[in-house]
Amino acid sequence: MAKVFADDISLCTADEPLIAFRRFAIFDSTGNQNWKLDRNETASCVVTLRCNAGSATGLTGSLRSLDPNLEVLQGSASFGNASAGDTVMNRTSRFRLHAFVGAPIEYPMWCEMALGGSGGFVDTIRVPIVAGDSVLEPLGPDAYGYMAYDNGDIWYSEHPTYDWVEIRGVGTQLPLGDDATSVVDLPPEFGPLYYYGRPYTKLSVCSNGWVAPDTSTRLDFNNIRLPDSLAPQRIIAVLWDNFDPTAYGWIGWYHDAANHRLVIEWDSVPYFPQHVQWEKFQIIFYDSTVPGPSRDNVFVMQYATARNIGSVGCGIQNHERTSGLTYLQNASYPRQAAVVVAGRAVKYQSLPLSETREMTNDERRMMNVAVWSRPNPVRGRVEFGLDLPGSGQVKVGVYDAAGRLVMTIANREMAAGRYALAWDASRVREGVYFCRVSTPAGEATAKLVVAR
Repeated sequence: MAKVFADDISLCTADEPLIAFRRFAIFDSTGNQNWKLDRNETASCVVTLRCNAGSATGLTGSLRSLDPNLEVLQGSASFGNASAGDTVMNRTSRFRLHAFVGAPIEYPMWCEMALGGSGGFVDTIRVPIVAGDSVLEPLGPDAYGYMAYDNGDIWYSEHPTYDWVEIRGVGTQLPLGDDATSVVDLPPEFGPLYYYGRPYTKLSVCSNGWVAPDTSTRLDFNNIRLPDSLAPQRIIAVLWDNFDPTAYGWIGWYHDAANHRLVIEWDSVPYFPQHVQWEKFQIIFYDSTVPGPSRDNVFVMQYATARNIGSVGCGIQNHERTSGLTYLQNASYPRQAAVVVAGRAVKYQSLPLSETREMTNDERRMMNVAVWSRPNPVRGRVEFGLDLPGSGQVKVGVYDAAGRLVMTIANREMAAGRYALAWDASRVREGVYFCRVSTPAGEATAKLVVAR
């Protein structure tokens, strides 16, 4: 989480108070009650100030937002009296704030507070308000556009529900020994499996807790962070570790045509070499009749147990081994990933490719948007180039992969011509972003990747 609570300093005489911002606290009793200002939530806010020098009597504050993603609904507060070294708060006259859906998660939205007090004291300080908690955010996207939603991401409609599909007794057992891989021909009724934009008609299943579309002879049991050139191509790591089904347990697959899904299950498969602890987990692939945001098939990983997952890996990567997501690797999680426990479900799906399609010649005549950065993927400052065919109201915004507004770059009348608009990408998380331009002549979207 960004730590931005540095004190503001202003000049004063020896008798004047020197007031600085210390911290803020959110009270969201009418929201989800997580003590954070989440997107599209209204909450009360108590600000703590410190008097570093002098003294103030009848200290008041008037708060206004400097960020378009934050609205101050009630901005007047009383802080009482403060002497040098005191901290004071607006407990009895709380600010009222609202964060819009485009509020950046865990990054400061700056406000300005005008201070006043008896004796004509006035001053102005800056106050950072931080919205959201990335624990409640999905993981991703990767460079291609894959996202991972766990069943703790309750604020997203894409979040899955844990719903175990038991196939032992109805499914086909795979002939897998220790460190072995078997290939399954996908049923014609299921259709091709699209993964990272490519169609596949076969699925390789490894005893060590992973699958890979197409034929693979890899037997890897040591997991690594994805993407990585040393990992198997196209790997989908459900629970990647050294398992040995020759001791006991069952690994099999089942095509549930009625529910448009294909299930791979590892049932009570023990860890090698002790063969004492075991895990039960599965992956469910949905066929193309189950709607998703893109042509790629949606799939869900489910965990009935999580007995000894300190050395396992979960994640995905593409054929070229250049794009992927690591959900878990040797007990290390990204902040957005919920801990794998019994009853956890994680859904993977890719973003629609239509947002980044090439424009037609007619569209280019209406609006030509170019994006360039030095370098690309961008790590800091990026410039968006606009070629406007006519005059009018122009809105330029940066959106994240879920379609939420991150920053408004411009929203004003602009004459026909060519423009370069700058955006500082160093304050946002890595991933895929879109610059969307709306004009009377039409709309256009350009894609960029923020890397770290």
